[in-house]
Amino acid sequence: MKELKNLTKYIITAVFLIGITACSGDGGEYSNQQQNQSGVIPSVEAVQARYGSLPLVERFSGNVRSENQVALYPEISSVVQEVYVQNGDFVKRGDPIVKLNTGILEKQLQQAEANFKISNAQLKQAQAQFNEIQSEYRRVKQLEEKDLTSEAEVDQIEGQLLSAEADVELG
Repeated sequence: MKELKNLTKYIITAVFLIGITACSGDGGEYSNQQQNQSGVIPSVEAVQARYGSLPLVERFSGNVRSENQVALYPEISSVVQEVYVQNGDFVKRGDPIVKLNTGILEKQLQQAEANFKISNAQLKQAQAQFNEIQSEYRRVKQLEEKDLTSEAEVDQIEGQLLSAEADVELG
């Protein structure tokens, strides 16, 4: 209420000052000269003072900061397909905020699964080849003990065995 009385005083004072300024002058010649120089005719409106409520609308410029703010960081990188909340909406833990376009990620997953199956098949193939060469190595070693094979054949099968073992480790 005190603010309303102060505001009323300011309005009455402003109207009074405008009225005095508009009525002052030396009879018209100065006023006409001033009017011709600036090109603007000052407008004055006189109203009767009265009690009542005034619309209290004020405009301010500035920055607004929220009390609680949370930074969101996605676990994956993707294009946002749909947004479920707006600025200022209240959300709880686990509430969906956005929907991501997962088409590319699904295709990448299918490709990774296919690569995994291929790698498993290659590993099985390498293990089978290793087992085959290992049994061949045992046979050659038995023949070597009886002096029925050459050193070159033993060296060759040992090289094949090492190569097959490395293929299994890579698979």
